[in-house]
Amino acid sequence: MRYDFCSRRLHDEYAVSGKWTFGVYKSFIDESGIEGLPTCVVAGYVGISTQFDRLALEWEKVLCKYDMLDEGFHSKEFYHPSQSSKVFGWSSTKREDFIDDLVDVINDRKVWLIGCGIDCIAFECLTEDEKRHLTGGVFDGKRGKWILSGKPTAPYMLALRSTLENAVHHTPRRDQCFPVMDRQEQYEGYAREMYDWMLDGRMLVKNKERLGDPISFLSRKKFLQLQAADLAAYHTFQFALERRVNRYSKPTGVFKRLVTRLSSMKDLKFVTAADLPKLLAQFRPFIEHWETERLLRATRLHWPSGHKTSDCTIIGIVDEGGNYHQVEGQDI
Repeated sequence: MRYDFCSRRLHDEYAVSGKWTFGVYKSFIDESGIEGLPTCVVAGYVGISTQFDRLALEWEKVLCKYDMLDEGFHSKEFYHPSQSSKVFGWSSTKREDFIDDLVDVINDRKVWLIGCGIDCIAFECLTEDEKRHLTGGVFDGKRGKWILSGKPTAPYMLALRSTLENAVHHTPRRDQCFPVMDRQEQYEGYAREMYDWMLDGRMLVKNKERLGDPISFLSRKKFLQLQAADLAAYHTFQFALERRVNRYSKPTGVFKRLVTRLSSMKDLKFVTAADLPKLLAQFRPFIEHWETERLLRATRLHWPSGHKTSDCTIIGIVDEGGNYHQVEGQDI
């Protein structure tokens, strides 16, 4: 570690694909449930680098205590072990003690839980345009085309965007937060592209000046803080499944202990079917107005500027080949 006397900030230097320099604030983030399940979640922790350094040191001690340093902790492998897994033969008491020790490590540090869960089934009921908009798409009304396509098949992108916004919310003004995620092939490329859009302003994000560049995808075996994010993401996902069918569900067990690191309940969002219309409140009128204008242009109707489109009726449509097709009177 070194002290930069010019900026008076503490930096960590990691040699990954060259030498990367990260700022004083970091967010370690992981995902759970992105493989076609009813809910998907992105969750993790945000805090100052020195707190994450201490977390990693203490996490390593717990792994050594249980002879798990080589394997590391991975929720899916721990809670659903194969017969070849080292934890397969553990007693229930040993398993509980192991998780309790890991949660103690997290709760002893000043890092804050952040995350977002999405009701994937409700998300799939939206229109293609609505899904594009929520996953980072940007529509140009003048040209009538999407200049950023979004990822309509991936509610994960909405969860990631919300979690990143929570991370920068915890970052002081005039500082930056550098996100770190576990390596994954499915959405890494698109996540990097979306992050670039957030950085250059093509995608509107609150406090974008606090976003650090770059976003990094690193190994959870080398960066043990990602294992803590994995534990948070797994239990947030389990709770999101319950919350989807019972909005009054309350945290229990391990998750009840994890949420003690919440700075505010707003830092852990669950986007349900009832929440989606709120997120689309500005977009829906905009796209409906554009569609109305498109239909009017297609029928080559012209009306005085003082008339309202609601006073007009569609009597026919001209297709791309220039052929006119009469339709029954249709109000706009």
